Amino acid sequence: MATVAAKPAPRRRGGRRLVIALVLLILLIAGGVVWLNVAAQAQVNASGTLTVYQPVASTSHNGTDFTAANTGATVQAGESIKTDTKGRAAITLPDGTITRLASNTQIKLDAAHFTKNGNLHDVSLTQQVGRTFTNVQHLASGATFDVHGKTATASVRGTKFEIYMKTDGTMTVKLFDGTLVLTSSKGSVTLHAGQQVTVAADGSIGAVGPIVPDPDDPFGPALDASNAVQAGTTPGTEQDFVGAPLHNGDRQTYTYGYAGGNLVKASLGYPGSAMKLTVKAPDGQQYFGTGKSPIVVTIHSAPPGIYTIYVDGVSGLGAGEEPFLAVPTSSSSARSTAATRRRT
Repeated sequence: MATVAAKPAPRRRGGRRLVIALVLLILLIAGGVVWLNVAAQAQVNASGTLTVYQPVASTSHNGTDFTAANTGATVQAGESIKTDTKGRAAITLPDGTITRLASNTQIKLDAAHFTKNGNLHDVSLTQQVGRTFTNVQHLASGATFDVHGKTATASVRGTKFEIYMKTDGTMTVKLFDGTLVLTSSKGSVTLHAGQQVTVAADGSIGAVGPIVPDPDDPFGPALDASNAVQAGTTPGTEQDFVGAPLHNGDRQTYTYGYAGGNLVKASLGYPGSAMKLTVKAPDGQQYFGTGKSPIVVTIHSAPPGIYTIYVDGVSGLGAGEEPFLAVPTSSSSARSTAATRRRT
């Protein structure tokens, strides 16, 4: 009887498909890991530097236990900063972006990331109460800078803006330069330079209108002084000083170190009355300025060394006025020290 050969079993393709699927899965996972590593390397955590213009300013890691802090303290992500009834302070980020705190103000630095080439990638702040004024140096495409209030969030684009948060949650936003989008649970609006808007405690957004002068706003003279010295100076070099209330006959003294090269400007802003600004260069030359606020003194071909700056109260200061001094240069090599105040 003839022997019939058995037919070979049909080849199953399921095993091959399984192998292919596993390979694809491994490739996807590996690609994801590589992407995450690249993304992580594309941005790095950044901290801020605290400047205390007037004590007391305090910091806290948990938002409740605050301890007094001094100029030069590092502010890490997750830390809160607050000022008391007389305190004035600021947080400066590595690119020169600065957020100033008026008295009775509390904010938290939620997060700050910069790209490896030094550009700001994203910053998030939470403002619990008080007034802040922020000058964002530059936002590259895709970068974000957000300030969260109790009922709304301000998302800004390379701009100067002020936020006033009342204890009941009412939030007023003033935009001096650039654009800003304000979002709440009730909707959103876009602000342009010269506009302001108020968000109610329930998140309702009011009508957008022109900035309304506020006699109680401490940042008016500061903004005027800062704007007056922008031309010809390098962004990020500005050093600011906020003096204690100055009376008739008082003098405040500041020092500023400059590496030299080209230009030093000093601008003095104050609410009213009359003050005098004197800048003494390292070579002994003195430069004077008086008149209407802001007073500006410009030194061309400025020599390197320590500059001594005097602010004198002349007349009409009454119960005292806070002077604001802005000193930028055409070079990034500058340093400053705290002000001293003495009676003359």
